[in-house]
Amino acid sequence: MIFSDMFHFYFDYPHCMVKLKKTYEFHPQIRDQIDLKGDHILGLEGALWTERVHTNEQLETMISLRIQALAEASWTIDRDYEDFLKRLKAHIDTNHIIQLVSLPFEEVALSDEQAMHTALVMMKAMASSITENMSDTGVTEEERDRISIMFNKAIFGDTDVREFAKKIGLNA
Repeated sequence: MIFSDMFHFYFDYPHCMVKLKKTYEFHPQIRDQIDLKGDHILGLEGALWTERVHTNEQLETMISLRIQALAEASWTIDRDYEDFLKRLKAHIDTNHIIQLVSLPFEEVALSDEQAMHTALVMMKAMASSITENMSDTGVTEEERDRISIMFNKAIFGDTDVREFAKKIGLNA
């Protein structure tokens, strides 16, 4: 079994939805969730669905830097995110170790508030399109609500989305 959690390792999602920090801080507790023996779990993977990826550069910006966070989440027991950021930045600035096209470091290593702000703006812009596309899927209104709650929890945690929208000047 290869495990790929959509809210931590789906790299086709925008950086505001699958934050570098969220990927890095993932603690694989797969056995607890699905009651499998250790010899059935081969590892973790970062997934990237390419139906909306049109260039190699776009693909590289989606995986670059996240792949390093995935590697440490997979193989490092004692982790420190701030130390990881320092080492990652040093590799980028000094050693030029990242040969992939990448977004600027600051756009990838978003704070929680920056990510929530970006996600909320993006979600607001896409809201009518999402509702329209979901209506053709046969998904019930109750199922859409559950999906919405799941996404909001994954992106915003315990933050009240309406209060956050007011705080940043958006009407939720």
